[in-house]
Amino acid sequence: AALPQAALSFDGGATLSGVPCGFMGLGASAPGFHMGADLEAFLADVVADAAAGMHVCVVGPKGAGKTALARQLLGYLGYGGEAFYLFADMGSRDLWQRRVTDAHGNTRWADTALTKAAKVGDFAVLDGVHRLDPAVLGSVQRLAQDGEADLPDGTRLVPYAHYQELQAQGADLSGVAAIHPSFRMLALAEPPTKKTKWLTPDSASLFSFHVLPPCDAADVAAILAPSGERAVRPLVELFERFEKQKRLRKLESQKADSADTSETLAALEDLQHALSPRLLKRAARKLAVSGGDGDGDLRAFFEDALLLKFAPAHKRELFNEVAFGEGAGSPAPSGAELAMVPIAVDEHEVSAGDLRVARRQAASPHLVPAPEFYDNATQSRVLRALLEDYAAGEKNVLLIGNQGVGKNKIADRFLQMLGAEREYMQLHRDTTVNALLVTPTLRDGRIAYEKSPLVRSIEVGRFIIIDEADKAPLECVVALRALLEDEELVLEDGTRIMNAERAEQHEAAREKRDAFDQSTAALGFEAHGAGAQPKRIVTIHPDFRCIVLANRPGYPFHGNDFYRECGDIFSVYTIDNPSKASEMQLARRFASTVDEGVLEKLVDAFSDLRSLYEAGDITYPFSTREVVNVAVHLNAYPEDGVVAAIENVLAFDAFDMELRKAL
Repeated sequence: AALPQAALSFDGGATLSGVPCGFMGLGASAPGFHMGADLEAFLADVVADAAAGMHVCVVGPKGAGKTALARQLLGYLGYGGEAFYLFADMGSRDLWQRRVTDAHGNTRWADTALTKAAKVGDFAVLDGVHRLDPAVLGSVQRLAQDGEADLPDGTRLVPYAHYQELQAQGADLSGVAAIHPSFRMLALAEPPTKKTKWLTPDSASLFSFHVLPPCDAADVAAILAPSGERAVRPLVELFERFEKQKRLRKLESQKADSADTSETLAALEDLQHALSPRLLKRAARKLAVSGGDGDGDLRAFFEDALLLKFAPAHKRELFNEVAFGEGAGSPAPSGAELAMVPIAVDEHEVSAGDLRVARRQAASPHLVPAPEFYDNATQSRVLRALLEDYAAGEKNVLLIGNQGVGKNKIADRFLQMLGAEREYMQLHRDTTVNALLVTPTLRDGRIAYEKSPLVRSIEVGRFIIIDEADKAPLECVVALRALLEDEELVLEDGTRIMNAERAEQHEAAREKRDAFDQSTAALGFEAHGAGAQPKRIVTIHPDFRCIVLANRPGYPFHGNDFYRECGDIFSVYTIDNPSKASEMQLARRFASTVDEGVLEKLVDAFSDLRSLYEAGDITYPFSTREVVNVAVHLNAYPEDGVVAAIENVLAFDAFDMELRKAL
């Protein structure tokens, strides 16, 4: 028996022989990967370091292609690889092993992706090391520098050469495992900032660092080319305008070193980083199917995608000035009259203007939502945009906004129009990763675990609505990101959820993986399937779609910043309260017997309350839900009067006299 090895040659004549490699065979290239000259040279440097035995860290902004690059690297060196998604609340022990419970209620230690990779000779892709506390990241120092580690269950990982010495001496090897010579770590990270100071002198010694080269206009054009010239040209021009403005503002900052200039440059750099290849690809797909003018569509797209509605005024103005010229792209004032977007639904299709979308044929009609929904101008525009996303092939949508603005109603109405089956999950602070995937139930007096609504949707091809996503722990958010972005997730029992293409590749590599395990098992290494139940592959149905609902970050909702963690993998819509005209339409529908003048005053009053919130005078953003609740109460109990109806909404604030006075 011998370890799999290979020889690599590089441009310029350099060669490396005796390079440990994975079981897949060298040179497997990931499909659809754009490789410019700079990126090709960058990847050659990374491959050389990994082949020479170094652990590597690739640093680049969000959405720049780090995960795609990792797949390309694994393909070149013949590794299967397993991603290990890291999150901010991780402790040192969580990097190595975790406690799991079997069907009988017994607990045991289970290896993480990092530990399994060290034992079987794979690449451990540490995705998101910038999220970790530097002390937690430092716990891999012994592994990275000395090639050894002590696991929580008492097992000691040692270098293979030392393991061979112990074998020759006849030592007791129980509780000792060899680190496979083919093992490597590939860390993916975003650049350090004032908030994420993860790159310390200690962490800098763990990896060979490589900074991802930035895209230029030619790279952007090549990446967006499949969407067609109509979509590519305006986006490349926008990209070039930001590049030019960044250079000009840097020169201004050097000449006039003032706080205002520095703040403007920082805001511009934040916006430019947000215009990642991932976001620009989504914008290109959107433009390819929209029927409006390019600038109008782009303004609406970026206002939602970058959460500009919730951004400081100077940041909104800066984006509009750079992207569309001075004075252009300003959003319509709050409460402005909007025209209704006519949407027609028949048996076979949904039509909105020149857009035609085929309806789904529901196998289980009882799963198609049937909400009490009244058409209005504001929300009809969101529905039209969702139909464009669906036609463009977008799989993941995020509706983000304050409580009570109609996120659930919009999602349900959208699925009703499509005739699409819906599964529903509501997350909370005690949700676990396991709860995302299985649901405990009582069957014949015993606890049984059934597929969660999310897994059922994945297998059958339904829509899943994930509500209150901002309430979930970061561990769940990271797992959800892995599933929706990379379309791959490995469960505790070894089950793999992956898309059809990757599932086919995984099955095709089974013989190579088994042969690799046989050749290395004779040398004392674990097999890829050791310690796990028989692996099952759950293939993601091509019709699977996900709609996530979340509250805006910050006070008063106290959730996690869901958008910051994984908003870039979604087609994002910021849902605001309808305009006054739309809100009046809704109030009339729900309260047909209430005097029109009373409803108008009610809508105006709550509009004033929202103005107080935006000015910082009150802390709760009163929404359309309160308006509708008061109108419904007046319609059902007219004898109570307006004051009593409004007290149902404002009574909670009766104990704060200053707030009460403002309300």
